[in-house]
Amino acid sequence: MLIEDHWHNSFDVITELVSLHDTNYKLLKVNKAFTDAFHSTHDEVIGKQCYEIIHETKEPLHNCPCKHALELKKPVIRESYKPLLDLHLEITAYPLFDDKNNFKGMLHFMKNITGRRLAEEALSHSEKRYQVLFDQSPDGILLIDGEGKIVEFNEMAHRQLGYSREEFAKLRLSDIDPVEKPEEIQARIKQVFMDGKAKFEVIQRTKQGELRNVYVIAQIFPSSGRNIFHAIWRDITERKKIEEELRMAHEQLELRVLERTLELNRSNEQLRNLAAHLQSVREEERAKIAREIHDELGQALSAQKMELSWFRDRYGDHKPIFEKSGAMLDALNATMRSVRRICTALRCVETFDTG
Repeated sequence: MLIEDHWHNSFDVITELVSLHDTNYKLLKVNKAFTDAFHSTHDEVIGKQCYEIIHETKEPLHNCPCKHALELKKPVIRESYKPLLDLHLEITAYPLFDDKNNFKGMLHFMKNITGRRLAEEALSHSEKRYQVLFDQSPDGILLIDGEGKIVEFNEMAHRQLGYSREEFAKLRLSDIDPVEKPEEIQARIKQVFMDGKAKFEVIQRTKQGELRNVYVIAQIFPSSGRNIFHAIWRDITERKKIEEELRMAHEQLELRVLERTLELNRSNEQLRNLAAHLQSVREEERAKIAREIHDELGQALSAQKMELSWFRDRYGDHKPIFEKSGAMLDALNATMRSVRRICTALRCVETFDTG
């Protein structure tokens, strides 16, 4: 009774499934976790073969850890999935021997590792998804340690830089950066580790010696107890080329606009000069016409006025003639005033004496 009490007190508190078998795989003792897992009582399983309860078979499985522990005469640890229980188990079989090394029985432990296995599977799926993204990324991805050594790369980085996996294993950032000095590169890496992330542009050199513009998005994360520089390597050479072409085209356009503006200004100056010349010609022509009117028409009118005045004075005693000649003199004076206005409009400064 003391042995029974000791068994139950010692093993029933253990969360692992514990059982004791004899040399024929017959169950001698089990703990509460065992009976709970198989929905049985202690009396229902004692005396039955372990494989009947655990595997629901009529004989031991070919990969039975108890069988292998007996053959090897040492503990065997193995993982197994039990569909009936929907459990992942870590099974440990301890063979028991007497003082003469004769097999006396088997102590059997089954540890529920379902949670751990599910976490491992989730991690594995996550790593696979990451690996797919890593391998199929349209950007190059480099993993670099704190010393600037490239420790991993993806297919796109291989295409961008042209190095093989063996060559990458020997590369450092200083080998593909033709611009910055090694100490400047190390200072940049140190700053990335301090800030945790960074974005910057660099010029890289391919294996073939070609220089490419690269935009780097960097971030660090712990890996195997050391910091890793995770850099997305985006080739922006073509973009920089297009930007340069656009810049040059913009400069050319501004130059053409300036040249055209100077030509609009020169044309305007020429037009102003032409307008001034035409105005001068018009004024000269007007002055010429005014002089001709003054010299010819003015003189003729003046002569007519003098003749008409003589005629009025000569025949002034004849009233009808006097009146008619006076009206004619008035009309002649009005005509001379009109001629003067016309000459003034034609910028003629000469005037006539209307008497």
